Amino acid sequence: MKNALLITAFLFILPFKTVYPQTAKSYPADVELVLQKAKNNRKELEKFLNYCLESKDSLKWKAGCFLVANMDIHYSETFYWADSLNNKVPFNELDYSNYSLSINAFKDLSAKTKLHPIIRKEYDIDAINGDFLIRNIERAFTDWRKPVCRNLAFDEFCEYLLPYRSMTEKLEDWQKEYADTFKLSESIQLGASIRTIANQLNNKLGGYFVSSFSYEEKNNPVSFLSPSQLLFRKRGHCEDMVNLTALALRSQGLPCRIDMVTYHGTSTGRHFWNATIDENHQSVPFEGSKSVEEFMINREPSKVISITYSKQPNALACQLTSIDIPNNFMRMQNYKDVTNQYWRTQDVSCSLFKNYSKQFAYAAVLNGLSWSPAWWGKITNKKEVIFPKMGCGVVYLPMIYESGKLIPAAYPIMLLDTKEQQILIPNKINTHTIVMKEQDKYLKYRQGKLYKLFYWDNKWVLLEQQQATDKTELIFENVPTNALLLMVPEYTQHKERPFIITSSGERIWW
Repeated sequence: MKNALLITAFLFILPFKTVYPQTAKSYPADVELVLQKAKNNRKELEKFLNYCLESKDSLKWKAGCFLVANMDIHYSETFYWADSLNNKVPFNELDYSNYSLSINAFKDLSAKTKLHPIIRKEYDIDAINGDFLIRNIERAFTDWRKPVCRNLAFDEFCEYLLPYRSMTEKLEDWQKEYADTFKLSESIQLGASIRTIANQLNNKLGGYFVSSFSYEEKNNPVSFLSPSQLLFRKRGHCEDMVNLTALALRSQGLPCRIDMVTYHGTSTGRHFWNATIDENHQSVPFEGSKSVEEFMINREPSKVISITYSKQPNALACQLTSIDIPNNFMRMQNYKDVTNQYWRTQDVSCSLFKNYSKQFAYAAVLNGLSWSPAWWGKITNKKEVIFPKMGCGVVYLPMIYESGKLIPAAYPIMLLDTKEQQILIPNKINTHTIVMKEQDKYLKYRQGKLYKLFYWDNKWVLLEQQQATDKTELIFENVPTNALLLMVPEYTQHKERPFIITSSGERIWW
């Protein structure tokens, strides 16, 4: 039976074509391009590639080329503390026996001199070590040969088990420490499914790491904690939890990726979670420390993307230069649109206000009282645009990115759960009176505070402001019909949501 399984696994991976260099100094074109970018560090990448070549393992060679060909987009975001003169101030939280002591030490240090972070990007091709890559690929291939991953396709292996990093965390040799920290007993792994092992690891993570998003400010100047910081702090925000989970699962030989809502469509912020690949090549999403059976998205997403290691030709940054793209996730080259795996979707089409010379328009959602571009669509005939596979139950504002600014390019489009679309053009001739009653989770008045009502007409136009009394409602007259509305209190935390009033007087929040 064991030999039959090995034969099946071997046949499954045979179809991939092997491309060997003519000599140790001749590489596929995409690999050679990255080697040229590496300049002084080329020798380290060649050391790794030559190791893969000399192994006489066709798949190891192909995997090595995959890592190097896509390495130039990956980097570490690191920082150090500096004083008012930008002199480096030595401080390393890992020098202390626990996180609480390091926090107290930093408070003492910052009381003596004002500190600020100096953030740096260090690209992998400039800093990575050949021996590090060799250890990484050997670990990955050893894990791939284990029974639990025997059905994992080569492309799945490359994207979600082979990579030595997941996001922009500091480049570290994390594998052994994570493998030891999250090691599961052989009895648990023997004959178990990927879902079962993922649940066992999640149980372990639940007792190891605390998500502090809801009650603690992010205490780190860069986007992601380093692998060693994650183990040291044992706490962090949503993005830290998913990074820890990805590294933990990969350290145990399970494929793992990170998926994220780019921006919520009906609330503020974004959201991350993990996904593994089961024996049937099906995506299995879950939140770290929770059972895979518990997963669900509670709020409407504008878009859901899956982070990959490799460059994706459909990513916008593979079609435009960064300067022509809004400064958010869209400047990345390594992600896929997976919205329709999680939510109802529909193409959103519209005509723009005028002809534009730009190639792309952006579908933005209101997030933190600002319009944040969640996706893009290609402009045809200079004026028509289709935003593909957008999450239903969301209001989108078409925008153009010009000279570093986002400019409204059409009226908001309401995409209903039924997939129907309605353009919200405020009718300032046919107005109506609306009664804004309190509503749980959306609107609660504070006596004596001012509340401003706005409607959208290429900008937020103030209609009226009123002071709340002891009553539980405010009445506004001469409100445009078919308008996107927004009520903002003087004590705003920028989490207010827009709404519409239907012809029947119903209030619908977005």
